[in-house]
Amino acid sequence: MAKVTPVALAIVIPAFRVRHLAEALASLVSQTNPNFRVYVGDDASPEPLKQIVDRFIDRLDLKYERFDSNLGGNDLVAHWRRCISLTQREPWLWLFADDDVMEPECVACFYESIRDGGPLTDVYRFQMDFINDHSVRYFRPSAHPPYEDVDELLKGLLIDRHRAWRAQDHIFSRHAYERCGGIVDFPKAIYSDHATWLRFADPNGVRTISGPRVLWRNHPSGTSSGMREAHRENWQTAIRLYVKWLADFAHDRGGASEELFRKKGANFFFRQVCIFRPKLNSSERKIAIRFVQVLFGLSSLVAYGHFYFTLVWHRIAQSSLTRPVRKWRMKSRLRNL
Repeated sequence: MAKVTPVALAIVIPAFRVRHLAEALASLVSQTNPNFRVYVGDDASPEPLKQIVDRFIDRLDLKYERFDSNLGGNDLVAHWRRCISLTQREPWLWLFADDDVMEPECVACFYESIRDGGPLTDVYRFQMDFINDHSVRYFRPSAHPPYEDVDELLKGLLIDRHRAWRAQDHIFSRHAYERCGGIVDFPKAIYSDHATWLRFADPNGVRTISGPRVLWRNHPSGTSSGMREAHRENWQTAIRLYVKWLADFAHDRGGASEELFRKKGANFFFRQVCIFRPKLNSSERKIAIRFVQVLFGLSSLVAYGHFYFTLVWHRIAQSSLTRPVRKWRMKSRLRNL
């Protein structure tokens, strides 16, 4: 009798839109190592998701569940949690998306990474390329290092503007998920992935899987891409909650993490709020500056100065003066795709 290999990886897809679902599932079919189980959680979508899923039912170890009510529209993290609850105790979890794509060696290289004798950790991640609505690669963020401890990961999240972190490029252990009480909950799941990877990576760090990439789709209907203005209030609330969460996380860890956040936290917060278009109105500016005053114990003068310095620097960085440098950087990265 042939030996049956137990399934160690659950790939969870909280689904709502049909447009790219077939492409996402086809990328799972293409995996060179089929030792995984797929769970599709239909968030009461008005679109015919099941018709797409049925095309793959014989090609994947797949479970489809349609929920009676839409939850993701109001509480996306809660929808993620109920989708994860569909799983069957697989020791590793991959929260994927209904519109992203993984290259064929992703699962195989994940299994190689957890068995290669490297550092033991609860979090693994892939390098990413960005694709547009037509599945064309157009951007490659700076590469993650092979390994980061928690202090290094925090530093990267605070100051490295050329790398990218998403939910879909990380695989995490069920042990970490249960130990930490699940995914950190912010409005619309904005910054929830960043906080969650920090929490799950404490204390064993995060490893990068070399080779295959996850293709993350940037399209106009995505909360993290084209609909930032539509969710403006949620974004601003989420960044305040996230920075307060970072403050508590760094304080609890102490040492290098606490010192790093003390020096870089205010600048990080102001960088995030300066990206809004249209720019912050007077009331929004006052809320942001008051938040930094209270959290970091700054005087009104210092907080205002810090904000306007960051704002001017951001506008210079996005101005025509720096356009040649940005074009050169983009061309350099595109050559590597």
